[in-house]
Amino acid sequence: DLVADGSDNFETRYLVNDASIWHNIPVVHGSIFRFEGQLTVFKPHEGPCYRCLFREAPPAGQIPSCAEAGILGALAGSLGHHIDVGGRSPGSIATDARDVFEEGLMIPPLKLVKGGEAVPEVLEMIAANIRVPHKTLGDIRAQIAAVNVGERRYLELVGRQGADRHRHVVTPAFGVGDVREQEGLARGFGNAAAKLPAHQGMEFGIFIDRCVDAVQQPGLIQGRDVLL
Repeated sequence: DLVADGSDNFETRYLVNDASIWHNIPVVHGSIFRFEGQLTVFKPHEGPCYRCLFREAPPAGQIPSCAEAGILGALAGSLGHHIDVGGRSPGSIATDARDVFEEGLMIPPLKLVKGGEAVPEVLEMIAANIRVPHKTLGDIRAQIAAVNVGERRYLELVGRQGADRHRHVVTPAFGVGDVREQEGLARGFGNAAAKLPAHQGMEFGIFIDRCVDAVQQPGLIQGRDVLL
């Protein structure tokens, strides 16, 4: 038996942790925040538990809730997608790992797909460093397909709404999440929050504009790339 914990508050996480230790049941813990996520397994008496890593909950209001900061819903389905990504333990979940090299294959930002075609060298590199390459590569291809479907559906949505309406509805929604995230950082880190590195990557406004352009200019997104 095991417990699958996807709760979104610290009180429940600590309760699940304590109950799992009492009954000696492993916990598969997953959490997501906006575009990031983490997944691990806590096995009682054979490695650290949730309380070992997070001894107490952060002060109220320091960590934005999902409703405040927002999440990418598809990430929930993708987070636990790969059965193995290398590392010292089968399944790539070593709760007693002493460094990142024991946790799994580390891949710097690179393109998995170029011009609409998967880059074979990247897939071969991944396959050579994992225990069940046929399964993991199948998952990766499924994720690429999901990205393609999501892209197509998003462009269809923009096309139905029209460019102006889409910008009017979507841009403020992302803006609210950014503002609340900065407010949470300011509460937690004070003046030091201003020294934290700025968001890396494409700004949402630019992303929306490119989606609108793709609808207004058919063929613009042909030969797209996918970043790994």
